[in-house]
Amino acid sequence: MPAAALHCMTQWTRAMRSFVLPAHGITYLTLKRRAARSNTHPPYACFDFSSTEIDACMGRYLFHLVRDFMHQGYMPLYRDRYRFLATMRYKKYKRKLLGLPFGIYRDIDQIGGPHLLITDNASKTSPAAMKTIRVDYGERRPADSREEPLPFFVHPHVQSHAAFPPTPDLAAERPVRMFFGGNTNPKKYAAGPVVDKFRMLARVEVLQQARTQVDDMDIFQPNHPTQLQRLNPAVFLCAETQRFRIPFETWLATMQQADFFLACPGAAMPLCHNVIEALACGTIPILQYQDYLHPALVNGRNCLTYHDRGSLAETIRVATTLSQSEVVTLRQGAHAYFREHLRPGALSRRLLTRPCDEVTLLLNAYRVPLAA
Repeated sequence: MPAAALHCMTQWTRAMRSFVLPAHGITYLTLKRRAARSNTHPPYACFDFSSTEIDACMGRYLFHLVRDFMHQGYMPLYRDRYRFLATMRYKKYKRKLLGLPFGIYRDIDQIGGPHLLITDNASKTSPAAMKTIRVDYGERRPADSREEPLPFFVHPHVQSHAAFPPTPDLAAERPVRMFFGGNTNPKKYAAGPVVDKFRMLARVEVLQQARTQVDDMDIFQPNHPTQLQRLNPAVFLCAETQRFRIPFETWLATMQQADFFLACPGAAMPLCHNVIEALACGTIPILQYQDYLHPALVNGRNCLTYHDRGSLAETIRVATTLSQSEVVTLRQGAHAYFREHLRPGALSRRLLTRPCDEVTLLLNAYRVPLAA
């Protein structure tokens, strides 16, 4: 079966499933009754999604989009669409939105108050809307200034934490020079699209190279949360998920104890949420995919970069020998990048300040390989 036909069949199956599952019907009716009793206030961000693609990655796209507009003071209103509401409890990160205030509307022309329209419907309009933001699921890069790529966000569990965004001490000495935390299962991270499609070093290869640059005695591999409370000085803190998973509750605190974060690529694409978390903590990323952030990170200003095994070895040597003053300068650059481009509300601010009535938000631009 052709890939396009298989994709259409998968989307159709997902869309129809909610109409035959009683629990989904109950969820829809419950949320409608709850929203009818809720108190909402303008300005509103009216979300109107008809495609099941907005639920990709367990609802992560939607979670971040809603939260980002809330940081700008907008109350979310969801269009009364059965499938959209019926799955609210059954998508892992979409479910997190149930703990936030929201309302439901049927006709956007009857919205009483200033509002935005955020929709994946190419023909939907609202003459009274302050701005219309059209969501495009195509895997493509922006064609002009009216299009904005969706940035990568921190993990939803991290963003939901009360301590996010953190307020790191950018001048303090940190006990760990270089840190890695994440999954290193060879079945996912030794080959695949990152190597074949994006032409980058796979995560497993990056870690293998990093270990060869550091003496075994200088590598610390934790196996219990108590070991992270007061870290002893270490050149390389390596926490592989298979050996020990750092709890979300202590992830940011651990990240803030390191000067550099070895930001290995993901499994199917270069970008991974932990590079955003590193920038938020003023922890300088070491990475190969600096051009996949928008705007690109700059080597020597807010990150350190490499392009192959040899340059990776040299970059790690530089990272482990920089002076404290040089580290602080890079750290300030990394955190300044986060504050300007990635902190909560930064995306919606960019969208709202575009000098046009409509802006297209490209949800999958980061999946497109850049020219070498």
